[in-house]
Formats: sequence, structure tokens, C-alpha cells
Amino acid sequence: MRINVDVFAELIDVQPGEIVWAVNHGNKLEGIELPPSQRGIKNVRYKGPNSLTFEVTAAMNFAKEFKARKGKAGSRNLSARNE
Repeated sequence: MRINVDVFAELIDVQPGEIVWAVNHGNKLEGIELPPSQRGIKNVRYKGPNSLTFEVTAAMNFAKEFKARKGKAGSRNLSARNE
């Protein structure tokens, strides 16, 4: 099963454009390799590019790692402020 870039972005709390940019520029988001992506089915009513999709299991695994790293970075910043 696949999810589109909008759902994936909500999952990791970033803007969809950040993911699209990362896919087109090295396939890394904040230093973490993004899961493999592919262009989905073209929307007949929309003349733009095909939608960007990700395999749901790979996206969930990425989200866990991404949130864990963001949490560690955030906790370090908070401790620095308290000192």
C-alpha cells in the first residue's frame, strides 16, 4: 500500500514541499535518507505532474527514526536553555 506526499508530510510534521524538494535534491531530509518514492497515477483533471507516493511501511519506519532524532535534538536544545 502506498501513501501520497501530503499524508507522509503530516506523519512527520513537515510541509509536503520540503519532502518534494528533498526527493529532488539528494533524497535526504535533515540528514536522513528518505524511503524510496515513485510518481503515482496521474490525475486526469489536473494537468500537473503525477503525485509522489511512498510505500507505507517504509514511510512509517522513516517517521519513527525522524521523530526520534528530532526529539533528541530538541531535548538537547532545551537543556542548553536551562543552564
